[in-house]
Amino acid sequence: MRVDTLADIIAGTPDLTTLTSLLRLAGLDSMLRGPGHYTLFAPTDEAFVYLRPGVLAALCADLPRLRDVLSDHIVPGAFVAADLMDMPAVTALSGTRITLTSTHGLQVAQSYLTQADQITDNGVLHQIGAVLLLR
Repeated sequence: MRVDTLADIIAGTPDLTTLTSLLRLAGLDSMLRGPGHYTLFAPTDEAFVYLRPGVLAALCADLPRLRDVLSDHIVPGAFVAADLMDMPAVTALSGTRITLTSTHGLQVAQSYLTQADQITDNGVLHQIGAVLLLR
């Protein structure tokens, strides 16, 4: 039985259309379709709406910066929410350290998980309510 990859799940989720487009634009969708194990903190479409005016357009115009921002949402290794609750931080694919807090639900940097533990062939998808702009 085949389970979809992270890229397949993202592309098939109605609330993740902006992320799907940005991953394709940045050339990261192929990595999330391939082998390996990743944890993806996926901002919903609503999360992108809450960005300051002009931020999304600026990211789309600066592909290296877009890749950096999206890489801040990807963590090497597959971690379900129960694993993350016991961790103070994780290191993103970009090398950025992401703090985790579990006081009132699982908080990833400045965002809370809105949906957790979508298991795929190559990792785990967690939807979050904000875009992580960590640098």
